[in-house]
Amino acid sequence: MKKIITLALVIISLSTQAQDSTKIKGLQLQVRLIEYLTVQLLNPDNDSLYQVYIDLRPKFRIKTPPVGTTLVTIDSIPTVELANLYNYVLSNSEGINMSNIIKSQIAAARTANSYLERLCADFELLYTDRLISMRLSGRKLLRGRN
Repeated sequence: MKKIITLALVIISLSTQAQDSTKIKGLQLQVRLIEYLTVQLLNPDNDSLYQVYIDLRPKFRIKTPPVGTTLVTIDSIPTVELANLYNYVLSNSEGINMSNIIKSQIAAARTANSYLERLCADFELLYTDRLISMRLSGRKLLRGRN
């Protein structure tokens, strides 16, 4: 019985690691979104995002670099890292107006990759729950009740 449980845990662990290592390939993002996210790509603690940065640099170090809404292809980005970038955009001020851009830019990737969809949906739920909690706190303050 112990062997079966151990084997099951190893298989679950391997499948989780395999899922974490999946990559989104050929993702097209607007230049303005890439420029906004570039600071996050330079995290020295994250080799996979730094590799995305290294791969993007030649596309911008040309005589006439792309600008604005021009689409640039990210050859490969780990699914988890794309979801974390999505979370980063959602966590910033809506006044910056990047959340609508990233939502539309990664919609096809989310449809094609159920793991990415689940991660992004979890981040969206986090902010929905946060808003509900903040509103509830405000309601209690307004009504004078704990």
